[in-house]
This record gives sequence, C-alpha cells and structure tokens, in this order.
Amino acid sequence: MKRIIYQYRMPILFGFSLVLFLSGLSIIENIISNVNQEMQEPTPTVVQETITHSDATTETQVTTTPAPEVLGYPYVEPIAIVRHYYEVDASDEVKAQSMDYFEGVYRPSLGIDFSNGEEAFEVVASISGTVQDVKEDPVFGGCLSIVGENGLEVTYQSLAEIAVSEGDTVAQSDYLGMSGTNIYEADLNNHIHFVVEKNGQTVNPEDYFEVALSEIS
Repeated sequence: MKRIIYQYRMPILFGFSLVLFLSGLSIIENIISNVNQEMQEPTPTVVQETITHSDATTETQVTTTPAPEVLGYPYVEPIAIVRHYYEVDASDEVKAQSMDYFEGVYRPSLGIDFSNGEEAFEVVASISGTVQDVKEDPVFGGCLSIVGENGLEVTYQSLAEIAVSEGDTVAQSDYLGMSGTNIYEADLNNHIHFVVEKNGQTVNPEDYFEVALSEIS
C-alpha cells in the first residue's frame, strides 16, 4: 500500500506544481496586459489657459487752442479814469475831460489817466511783450513802453517806481511798478498816464479793453 502511494506521489506533486506554475503565469500575463493597456491609453493633457482682461481706457486727445490775448487794464484793483483820450466827435463834456493844461496851454490827451486820489497803486503789464524806453523824465516822471505783436505798443508815464529793465520780456499782468506824480499833469495827483499805439498811431484805449489784440486797429 505504501508503495502504491509512493508511486503516485511524484505525479501528484508534479501536477500540483504545474497547476501553480500555470496559475502564476496567468497572473503575470494579466499584470503585463494591464500595464500595456495603461501605457497605450492617452494621457490627458492639462492645458492652463490664462485669460487676460484688458481694462485699457482709450485716451482721447483734445487739442485746445489758447484764447487770444486781449488788451488788459494796467492795474490790479479797479481804478477810476480821471482823464480821457481826446476824440473830435466826443461830447463837449468828454472833451473837457480830455485836455491837459501845462504852462498855460491846453493840449489834447493822447492817452487816458487812472488815479486813486493821493493813494499809490500797483501798475501791471496790459499786454505781453518786450520792455523798451525805460527812463526817468523830468516832466512826465517814470516812463516805459511795452512792444507787443501786430504793431502794438503801450506806454506808461508818471511812475514813481519801475520794477523792470529795458529789454525784459513781460507777460500780461506782470508787475511793472507803482503809480506816482509828474509835472505835466500835476493836477491829477498820484496817477498813471496810459497810451496805446497801433503801428505808430495812437488809439483810444477805452475802445479796446478786453478786445483781442489782433482786432485793434
């Protein structure tokens, strides 16, 4: 009986070993198959998309044309006109206030006079331009002229103080000096005499205050 069992032991062991081998081989094949399948499947690609929001503001360029320069007043604070520019067609009353009396002779005024009584006041440039003819005249007092564009020239007389020099460039409203007195118009006390010329011809300043310089004729 023992011999019979021994005779079948080897085939049984061999068969069992074969079953185990085949089972292991099957398992290995399944593993390899799964790995190959995973390698063949496409790997999803993650695309990172960056969205940029543009908040740029469209700039609109506006070209502005500077306002034309006008004839300004020769003072800072309002000052009274005490003598007018002489015009032939003016009323008798205005003509009477447009004459200068000096050394026994009446002469027509070629400018206008501003006065604040006996109180001095600041005098400023009525136009932009170049300062000329700065001098101290024995009859007319401190004098200066400003030569602008388009043949325009303004002259100041009876200045007690002059703060600019000949050749200086001034802008409208720049400080020029202080009002004063002179011999020629001694009756006006503290004042300035203001003359406007266009191409060498005097014009009435009262007609052109706040008027564009290009329109003065």
